[in-house]
Amino acid sequence: MTVIPFTYRPRRSWPAGPRPWVAPIAVSGFLASPTGRSGTFTGFFRLEHCAWAADHLTVAGVVTGDLRDADGSLFGLGARRTRVAAEVVNDTRPELVFRLGPLEVDLVGFLVTVEERTVDLAGHCCGASGEP
Repeated sequence: MTVIPFTYRPRRSWPAGPRPWVAPIAVSGFLASPTGRSGTFTGFFRLEHCAWAADHLTVAGVVTGDLRDADGSLFGLGARRTRVAAEVVNDTRPELVFRLGPLEVDLVGFLVTVEERTVDLAGHCCGASGEP
């Protein structure tokens, strides 16, 4: 039997000071359910980072939530990493307000249309380096 030793690598730690953190953004949407009726999506968009590219804001994160049939029965849970262009509504410092969506995301094989949402990142603005 071959034994492969794994070396211990310490976890990376955050630098001193407050951790960059943005609360998950509540999102909702709709989809065609497996029964053929219209289903609903309720979940969150967890912002991971944002960057300026070609004079527009690009936002990357994870869409996660539950998929329900028209009668409210749960038929799926899904999560998908996505990147989407966002429209800046107000960019006064230290706040950034942008419009996210609408966007289409494939969650567990269903094409979910996530409705438009206005997001206010009070105290968390995106710099030219792309870091929140």
